[in-house]
Amino acid sequence: MSQRWWIIFILVWSISIGGCSNRLEPNQGTLQTDIKGMLSKEEAIGAVMNLPEIKALKEAGKEIEIKGMHEPTEEEPIWEITIADKDGKVNQTYMLNGYTGEVLESIADHTHDEDIEEMKKDMTDTLKWVFESWQSFHYSSYEPSRLGLAFDVNFRLAYIFDNYDENRELVEKQKITSEVKITEIKDTGMAFNEEDHTLYGQLRVVALYQQQINGEKLAEPVEVLIFSKNHLDSEEGWQITNVDMYKTDQSSNDFEKLFFGFKK
Repeated sequence: MSQRWWIIFILVWSISIGGCSNRLEPNQGTLQTDIKGMLSKEEAIGAVMNLPEIKALKEAGKEIEIKGMHEPTEEEPIWEITIADKDGKVNQTYMLNGYTGEVLESIADHTHDEDIEEMKKDMTDTLKWVFESWQSFHYSSYEPSRLGLAFDVNFRLAYIFDNYDENRELVEKQKITSEVKITEIKDTGMAFNEEDHTLYGQLRVVALYQQQINGEKLAEPVEVLIFSKNHLDSEEGWQITNVDMYKTDQSSNDFEKLFFGFKK
């Protein structure tokens, strides 16, 4: 284990500084045992099961299982215990002081047992809804800081806010409406970054833009790359981070008109 040696160093240092007679109080979730002997298997499991967060899960009706254990040695006096609930929603590894039961470190397993195809489906459904909702609008309720093609094209936030009144006036004056529908999903990609516990996704689609500007109707298929991320330590879910758009018909002149003449 890559992190064990510094944990062992801290463990040895703390024992040498505090003296072998030091104990953590029971209400801190540790056990009082003879310092000459390490915790037994039952005592180590008991230390984990008595942690407040595990108690809360059990009180909520979760059935907690021991998924793996690594016993301590004299050279490495650390109990390593991995627990999970039967639903697979909790998967946590605890490293305990082999003598006292103190939690030295806890590591959440972010690999999840969920089916990768289900995760891709969740990503796809979310991004489709967000993208289409942001793109579709009506001039009578246009909010340029939140909706519309001008906002989504590479997220030019500075431009939108610097030209807020001008954009709103332009959309209302020209009675611009926009309806966007994803017609084809070409491919999806997803990768997990262990370092920041984040899923990164990419969706490549074809979308049909149907817009009306000053009575002129446009219908232009465009290819769209939607980039996103899902930080697993937060509850925000999938967030679009960037959007790139390309025209599918190179001979068409309508692609530029979809931007309402906004200058980049």
